[in-house]
Amino acid sequence: AILLLAASNLAGVMLAQGEARRSELAMRGVLGASRWRIGWQLFAEALIVAAFAGSLALLFTWLGRDLLNTLPLPLDFPIDLRLPIDLRLIAVCFGVTGFVALACGLLPAWRNSQQSSGAGGNLTASGNLGGGRQRLRHALLGMQAVLTVLLLFCSGLLVRALQQANGIETGFDGRGVAVAEIDLNPMGLDSGEASREMIALRDRLSSVPGVEQAGFATLTPLTLSRMGFGAFRPSGSDMEFSRLDVNTVGEGFFDSFGIPVRGRAILDSDTADSEKVAVLNETAAAAFGVDPDELIGKTFELGSDEPETIRVVGVVPNGRYASFGDSNTPFGFFPSSQWPRTSYSLFLRSGISLSLIQQQLKQAMTEQMPDVPVPTLRRFDDVTSVSVMPQRIMAFATSSLGVLALILAATGLYGTLAYQVQRRYREFGLRKALGAGSQRIVASLLQRTGFWLLGGVALGLLFGVLIARLAGDMLFGVSGFDPLVWSGVLLAFALICGVAMLLPLRRVLRLPPMEALRYE
Repeated sequence: AILLLAASNLAGVMLAQGEARRSELAMRGVLGASRWRIGWQLFAEALIVAAFAGSLALLFTWLGRDLLNTLPLPLDFPIDLRLPIDLRLIAVCFGVTGFVALACGLLPAWRNSQQSSGAGGNLTASGNLGGGRQRLRHALLGMQAVLTVLLLFCSGLLVRALQQANGIETGFDGRGVAVAEIDLNPMGLDSGEASREMIALRDRLSSVPGVEQAGFATLTPLTLSRMGFGAFRPSGSDMEFSRLDVNTVGEGFFDSFGIPVRGRAILDSDTADSEKVAVLNETAAAAFGVDPDELIGKTFELGSDEPETIRVVGVVPNGRYASFGDSNTPFGFFPSSQWPRTSYSLFLRSGISLSLIQQQLKQAMTEQMPDVPVPTLRRFDDVTSVSVMPQRIMAFATSSLGVLALILAATGLYGTLAYQVQRRYREFGLRKALGAGSQRIVASLLQRTGFWLLGGVALGLLFGVLIARLAGDMLFGVSGFDPLVWSGVLLAFALICGVAMLLPLRRVLRLPPMEALRYE
């Protein structure tokens, strides 16, 4: 989009420059310069523009390469987002800018060489009263409006999505919950022994004064992590197997997050030697075609190849599991002792400070599992902010591109209006001398430009609404007709248009008629 904006600006500038040099090029044609020689001259000028633009692009890339690293990311490890500047990047940069500059220079070169080669070429560049031959420039201006509004619209949608994420009901009450990611692999235990070690650690930390609830699971909710044991279907049913996302949890998990359970929760007594059980959410329960209360005690088959029989012992409300964008996802919670792992997330709900809990965690792990590195406790809200990291990065990128697009659009609009004023200076002077008011002159100047701008704004908004529909859950329910997005986009675009129009319109309003009539 930015490349198209820059290309349309460049094409507009070259078209205007070509119009301004008509008399010069016509004189060259009269003096014997061939059409191809004039064309090659303009082509060489486009090459110089390409070289300058490529160098400038590399300079700004080098100056701004650390910009993305200033974006705070909720990750436990450093990540380098700087773009490496190597020979490939330099080649692509000069290749793209060269192609755009040359492509934008070909049309003006061809038009001017055609005009200058005629025997009757005009040797004056004075404006006419009609102000014609501007449809291409206005079409380019309309395209700039489309792309600018579209970028601003996408930026607004993502910013609103980030705001919306703060108010989404996730099904997890993470207030006061601290999270620790514990990897038991250094102990050299099998998965069953690792699960028992986590139960012992949970029980020890549950007795710490100030800790209200403690639990653990394989996956931390809302961290973009997913797990599955295969598809499922009710036992004895001929229906197709359906996808089921899962998490393995220990006793205390549901209490730690305040999740109400109809039936019973996962217990420590659900061991590898006991009947395999699960707690399903309401969406998964709907596959049985019965009321959730009637589902408890029924069984389902897990895995389409060699299905295992699992008994439903509880039903929980729907939640958002891997990300804030999840909605109505079939989900099951399975006992960690029956489906053990060697890495877990520990959850501690308390009313005391993280530093005090961290001390207790360090003491407990040092005594119980000295070979395991002690993790740093983090608040659940901080951990789950990784779920909106894609939206945060894209919002930053589209906002930056939107600002750049506004600058390019303002430059294009200013160039178009300034050229129109210069080209029709004598016409405006004559109209003013004949008694036309400044308002009528301004209206005649803006009439065609306004038509293309309004058309571009309408198309940009239309494309933005379509993108919002395609984005779906990524926007967390933000509609393409969100009034804040629309008002923000229209206000920003109107403001930048007003700034761009200020100087050209000021020149028209202060135009002295006699001076304009003598203007060449």
